[in-house]
Amino acid sequence: MLNNIRISTYLLKDSYIHKLNPITKVITHTFFVILMIIVKNYLNLFILLILLINILLFSKISYKYYLKAIFSMKFLFIILFILNIMFGVKFSNNVVIIIKIICVSLSFIALILTTPPTEMTYAMEKLFYPLSKIKISSSKIALTLTLSINFIPIVIEKINKLLKIMSSRGYNFKRSNVKTKLIILKTIFYSILRLSLHDYHLIANTMEIRNFDIKKMRTNYRMNSFSFKDITFIFIHAIIVIIIVSEVFQWDI
Repeated sequence: MLNNIRISTYLLKDSYIHKLNPITKVITHTFFVILMIIVKNYLNLFILLILLINILLFSKISYKYYLKAIFSMKFLFIILFILNIMFGVKFSNNVVIIIKIICVSLSFIALILTTPPTEMTYAMEKLFYPLSKIKISSSKIALTLTLSINFIPIVIEKINKLLKIMSSRGYNFKRSNVKTKLIILKTIFYSILRLSLHDYHLIANTMEIRNFDIKKMRTNYRMNSFSFKDITFIFIHAIIVIIIVSEVFQWDI
């Protein structure tokens, strides 16, 4: 069952992180992910952990949301841990890798929880705007990514409903043999594909009825101006970027 999977959705709060410009949040999140990938020093990793903890605290969102989201992915972490051991990764390095993945996941969850989908689209559209110079539509990329993120909880909900329907018909996924499980998974895959295509056409028709045209210039509901909070937030990340990058590439500051 997928009942334990927690897909985060936007939560309205009056917090420092919520009030940041969505472009600021997307850029700093991207920097955070890159730094988590390249960081080698334990001290620098500790600095990133402190930064992440402060972001989570300043979001004013209950720690339960973050813990439930991470706990729902426990099997993924366990599988990654076992695979790393099988490929000869040292235990200490294995632990660091899992910590990095958890930190990146928490950063992404915080981004989703503190940023409305429309604002996320706005941020990605602005950031991908340079691609329009080579005839790649930034609006299409932003809309596709936003719809994909928002479609995940819908798909999981449908999978849970299908599993319950099949359980009522006598199928027990946990106690079934491998062959029966493959049959159930095959049925779920085709059903989800068909239902997703139906929802896709429904959304497309709804957008068409509302005269949505991705090629037209659109205005944003909120005025996303940069404030002193954004400058401070970016400055803090910039300092950490300089420290970690200089250490990784052995530059003299």
